[in-house]
Amino acid sequence: VMAHVGSGADAEVEAALRVLVRLASADAVAVRHFAPFLTYVLDYLSSLSVVQARLAFELFARLAYDGAPDCASRLTDELLITIRKQLSSSTPHYKCLGLLG
Repeated sequence: VMAHVGSGADAEVEAALRVLVRLASADAVAVRHFAPFLTYVLDYLSSLSVVQARLAFELFARLAYDGAPDCASRLTDELLITIRKQLSSSTPHYKCLGLLG
């Protein structure tokens, strides 16, 4: 699925993110075991469309806050740091992404 997220084809990226969100919705604790592989998506948020970025933030919010919160502190920290960096950016595109988060 991660290969599809990084493919660059809009429909493929969006479909892969939707699958990951569904998996996280069904069992966030199980998907959280793959968080080290998923966090690279946070580094590429600027190349995602608004819809894709919203899906990525939904995925990370589910992983960080659903299930057992004590296991997700690193993921929560990474998500919050990314959002803060985007909100403090002077570039409107990054601020928009921060607002989505």
